[in-house]
Amino acid sequence: MMQEVVRLSTQTERHQQMLSGIGSQIDERLIALEQRFAMTEQSSQMVNRKGDATTSFLNEIFEKMEVKLMGLEQTVQLLKAD
Repeated sequence: MMQEVVRLSTQTERHQQMLSGIGSQIDERLIALEQRFAMTEQSSQMVNRKGDATTSFLNEIFEKMEVKLMGLEQTVQLLKAD
């Protein structure tokens, strides 16, 4: 009977160590996933900022082209009037 108690105690200790190791591995993986998520979020924010800057740049170009086109249309209208 005593041998069975010792065997069960030893087996329980091994299981606790194994579970502790698994818990540590899960914690490490969770930390790695959190770091990857943070990096992905930063990359996403950078892409959004670049997209906003590009949109602003293109809007400026569009506005300049629109002003030039209106000037060209006025010039054509004046030439036709002459």
